Amino acid sequence: MGEAQVRPKSACSGAGIQKAVEVLLVDDEPTLLCVLELGLRHLGFGVAACGHPREALTLVEATPGRFSVVVTDLDLPELSGLELADRIRAAAPHVRILLHSGTWTFTDTEGRVDAMLDKPTTLRELARVVSALAATSPNVRTQSVRRALPIVGGNAICHILGGSAVVHDHDGQSR
Repeated sequence: MGEAQVRPKSACSGAGIQKAVEVLLVDDEPTLLCVLELGLRHLGFGVAACGHPREALTLVEATPGRFSVVVTDLDLPELSGLELADRIRAAAPHVRILLHSGTWTFTDTEGRVDAMLDKPTTLRELARVVSALAATSPNVRTQSVRRALPIVGGNAICHILGGSAVVHDHDGQSR
């Protein structure tokens, strides 16, 4: 089973997956949004950041082919991350959606998002999951990942720029 590779920006030759990946970040926490945007840019991803779901939706609707992956918080003003995911799917069905939240409502996520990631998590783990999602997007020209994407649980002492995360496959097994 192939793992998506995340390389530092300096190691990208221009043909790397990150150069082809445009990520839209949506979070109403300005500090976290800034850290994630700068971190993903440093790793070579193209990044747009929105602090409000309506702003994000307007951007996707105006440029439906632009983004490969949307990373959204669940608890947002006016629209939840799941409502945003539904509207993005309608406007740009190829976009992969990662729900990145510290608050979970598992009752109706199936078919609405492609992966879920606990907050807090490491930037490295976020980049790994974004790369894996992008590899399955028809909007990115790269070799596809032919395995189920994991659900990733954060560690309480983990923080955004370091630490570790526990990865659970869809069958609940830790790896």
